[in-house]
Amino acid sequence: MATPQNPQAFFEARHERYQAEEKAFKRQYDQVSTLRVLVFVVTAVLVVFLANERNLQAMLVAAALGLVVFVGFIRRHRLLRYKLRYARQMALLNQQELHRLRMDLSALDAGTGFVQPDHPYTSDLDIFGPHSVYAWLARAATDSGRRTLAQWLQAPAPLPAITARQEAIQAAAQDPELLQDFLVVGR
Repeated sequence: MATPQNPQAFFEARHERYQAEEKAFKRQYDQVSTLRVLVFVVTAVLVVFLANERNLQAMLVAAALGLVVFVGFIRRHRLLRYKLRYARQMALLNQQELHRLRMDLSALDAGTGFVQPDHPYTSDLDIFGPHSVYAWLARAATDSGRRTLAQWLQAPAPLPAITARQEAIQAAAQDPELLQDFLVVGR
């Protein structure tokens, strides 16, 4: 997929899509959670009842079957938790992109921890802080990524490094969905 012609429509559509997915996965997650508890309680009651009846064979079958179903629900629950977190992060990412398009950087990482009052240009040019270049650019999912961006903004780069970064940005811009997937998985 190429760079979207209308970034606002792209981010709005993806934000709405992932908000809806988040709600659906949350509902499924809660249902599976309830079913897990129910399976556990029913299995425990059945095992105790069959043990009191001295029906060892039926008790073992009930315990084994209950365990298999319970473990199946645990696996389903973990998968839903991943999908729920993914959808939540994807909705947040697209919401942040919409904030950037509206020039509302107040809710974004401002990089204030990187401010150096004695630096020759970062404070004069609003490189860090509210409504800064850093807030506009920062999409890093890790502390090392945030530090790398800060270092790049604090020192001039040689021409080959600038060219390589520009080429990487152009390549990444060709598939914004893949780029967003990469960012969200990193989070």
